[in-house]
Amino acid sequence: MRMILAICGAMLLLGCTGAPPQLDFLELYPLRTMEPDSAVFGWELHSLAKVYDEDGYSNLESFYLINDERYLYWVSERDSWQLVELNNENWIGLGRLVIPAAGDIPGTYRGVLTDASGAQAERSVTLPSPPDDTALQPRMQIADGVIELESEHATHRITVYTAGGRYIAAHDTEERSLPLGRITSQRGELQLFVQTIEPVRGYLFRTGPYRIQRQE
Repeated sequence: MRMILAICGAMLLLGCTGAPPQLDFLELYPLRTMEPDSAVFGWELHSLAKVYDEDGYSNLESFYLINDERYLYWVSERDSWQLVELNNENWIGLGRLVIPAAGDIPGTYRGVLTDASGAQAERSVTLPSPPDDTALQPRMQIADGVIELESEHATHRITVYTAGGRYIAAHDTEERSLPLGRITSQRGELQLFVQTIEPVRGYLFRTGPYRIQRQE
């Protein structure tokens, strides 16, 4: 009995409940990328998870994403998560996860959240095979400071970076033609990407970089 009381007292002093973490939501968004010059496809996986720990967000430690069938495995630590606090809830993204090939995407992925004590929470998501329709890839033309979109999708996100890869701005639009100046006033060598916002058959599509030299 004295030992049990001592353990409980130590936990109170540390401020820890010993409760396991919670992984309340996990969504995976496969993204097909394309280089406009080479028309070469690549594959990425983006994630969104809602996490909770009674001992606080700082008690969370690691997130594992595992596809046992394809022998795919990623691990990220808390400091690398993209955290958004919404209505007192913690939503995290794991950033850009590269997938070797389209054939590696389908299957079940296990998200495993761990805390400092080693306790775990798990949730699974199953992804379908990717569509092979190349027309789903959005494209754009840029001339005289005007962006012209060619796409079968309703809404798009146009993102602008410097030549060195520094993020400048992003703009969501339903228009097919819009001035670049509405997105950014940045001059010099720029890189632009166009991406779908709404998934089609569970997938997103991004094309770029489009490289331009903006003087005006």
